[in-house]
Amino acid sequence: MDTDKLIDAKERKRLYAIQYRKDNAEKLKERHNWRLLNDPDFAKRYAEKQEKRKHRYQESHVEAVAVRQEKRIQLAMARETRERERHKNVKRKARETNREGYNAYMRKYHEKNRDEINAKRRFLWANDLKHRSKATQHRIKRDFGLEAEQYADLYLTHNGKCAICAISEADAGEKGLAVDHCHSTGNVRGLLCRKCNTSLGQFKDDVSLLQKAIEYLNKFKE
Repeated sequence: MDTDKLIDAKERKRLYAIQYRKDNAEKLKERHNWRLLNDPDFAKRYAEKQEKRKHRYQESHVEAVAVRQEKRIQLAMARETRERERHKNVKRKARETNREGYNAYMRKYHEKNRDEINAKRRFLWANDLKHRSKATQHRIKRDFGLEAEQYADLYLTHNGKCAICAISEADAGEKGLAVDHCHSTGNVRGLLCRKCNTSLGQFKDDVSLLQKAIEYLNKFKE
């Protein structure tokens, strides 16, 4: 049989069944009720079928509630994002139109809320790795002029270890490796652990003092 003819036959059969149920609704209902009262097996199968329908409805209802809740959360996040962007635009316009006034306001605000701001910064530093990484990158760029890519290249050059004692960053303490630089020229020299970096600072980057310290240690080592 041709596929199109088979589809047409099924469609005609479906439409006929729909029309038949409409025309004989009362008769079919009476027959159904009679079978429920007089046929225990039919009544059992019908009860099981209704129970399955109930469970499917409950599952679909729970799923629909979860979808609606997810949509509400997404809308709330979108509203919060738009509100943050609005505040940023307001601050940006305030900076552009009256920079001195804005800076005076921010200095006054930070002075008034210094303890709260510092407590928040300490909490984020201790609990938010992303914030710590971002703050570290900002400090490195501010103090040494290194971009994130440049610092990454420097880190790979030293294999993530101190250039003097070769201790790894994981063992170098909470603050990790420090960026060592020349105090005269400001040029970055490498990455050192805090102890090595502090030691160079104590010797004032003076090679002659370091050489004397080596000779002194060698003298008593023998």
